[in-house]
Amino acid sequence: MAWLYGRGVRWLRSEIAGTSPADRLLAVGLAVCGEAEIWLLGAGTAPRGLASAAMLVMTLPLALRRRRPLLAVGAAAVAFAVLLAATDVSSDNDAYVPWFVMLVVAYTAGAYTRGPAIAVGALCALAIPVVISLTDRDGFSVGGVIFFATFALPPYLAGLAMPAGADGRPHSSNTPRRWTPTASAPRPRR
Repeated sequence: MAWLYGRGVRWLRSEIAGTSPADRLLAVGLAVCGEAEIWLLGAGTAPRGLASAAMLVMTLPLALRRRRPLLAVGAAAVAFAVLLAATDVSSDNDAYVPWFVMLVVAYTAGAYTRGPAIAVGALCALAIPVVISLTDRDGFSVGGVIFFATFALPPYLAGLAMPAGADGRPHSSNTPRRWTPTASAPRPRR
C-alpha cells in the first residue's frame, strides 16, 4: 500500500511540476476564493463541509488543465453535480466561484482537447447545464438546459476557435507578430 501511495505522489509531483505557474495560480486562487466564499461569507445553501470539498475538487485540478484537460473538466463536472445536488439553486444565496469555474472549464474543454477527446470534453462541459437543470427544485426542463447552455457554450466555442498547441501555448497563427520593416515598406527620410 505504501508503494502505491509513493507512486501516486511521484506522479502527482511530476504532473504539477510540468504545469505553468499561471495555471497553478488560477487553480489555487479560485480554490482560496471559493473557500473564502463558503467559510467567511457563508455563500451557498449546501452544507459547508460538502461545499468545501466540492470546491477543492472543482478548482485544484484546473492546475492540470493544459496537460490533462479531461481530468480537469471531468472533476469539475462531478464536483458541480455533488455541490448542486445539495444546493437550493432557486435561493438568492448563491456561491459565485462555481459559476466562474464553469466558464473556465468550458473554455478548457474546447481549447486543450484534441481528436476524439474534443467530443468527450464537450459532453463533460455541457453536462454542467444539464446537472443544473436536474438539480433545480422546480424540476428538470429543456428550457433550463438551453438557458444554462447559453453560458457554457460561448467559452467552449471560444476555446475551439483559439486552439492551443500540444505545449498548451497558442498556435503561432494566433500570436501577434512584432512589426518588422520589410523591403516594401517605405524608408524614413533622413
